[in-house]
Amino acid sequence: EMCIRDSFKNYSSDTSKTDSIVKMVATFSSVMSNRKNKPLKHYINTHNGVPLWILVNYLTLGNVSKMYSNLDDDLRLEVAKDYKRKLERDYKTRVQITPSDVDSILQQAHMFRNVCAHEERLYDYKIDRAKSRANIFANYNKIYDKEYVPTMNGSYVFDLLISLCLFLNKHDYIKLVKNMDKLISNYSHSFYTITIDDLYTKMNFPDQTKILDML
Repeated sequence: EMCIRDSFKNYSSDTSKTDSIVKMVATFSSVMSNRKNKPLKHYINTHNGVPLWILVNYLTLGNVSKMYSNLDDDLRLEVAKDYKRKLERDYKTRVQITPSDVDSILQQAHMFRNVCAHEERLYDYKIDRAKSRANIFANYNKIYDKEYVPTMNGSYVFDLLISLCLFLNKHDYIKLVKNMDKLISNYSHSFYTITIDDLYTKMNFPDQTKILDML
């Protein structure tokens, strides 16, 4: 079990990542020393360390994304394999999940989450320097028998929804898509400055594609 007392041993030996790793561990130390985080204090005092599955509840998505990018290659691969096994159990389909796919979804989730947290407009938000989603889309198309392609010049809401399929439980993903469809339907008559078709266009859905068509 990975524990934060292990300090640097789980992280990459790539010297170009040294500064990032040091800053990241400093962030973790700050989180653990915060007086408000009493459960973490308990683990430190009782077990001389904090298990990752406990610490992660106190980290931001940005922290988690940075941590995964700094792990050593073997551990990054094991995490990707865990997602692969989960996805194959859920959908009874062979897929291939790579560490780069995990990097991509963490980046997207982090940046889209920040848009929501700052109460900015979400539906037309785009990540300009998005990580590759080609393999994510290939897996999605295999699962749902689609022919979708990732956006070439960035990641939009549509790209995020495709990516979430690989990292949410099947039940939760289907529920998410259906709930979004209900929200769009419920508010469709309240839109005055934008049509539903324009909304889908700004989220970068393919032509003639609505959200339930994704399933």
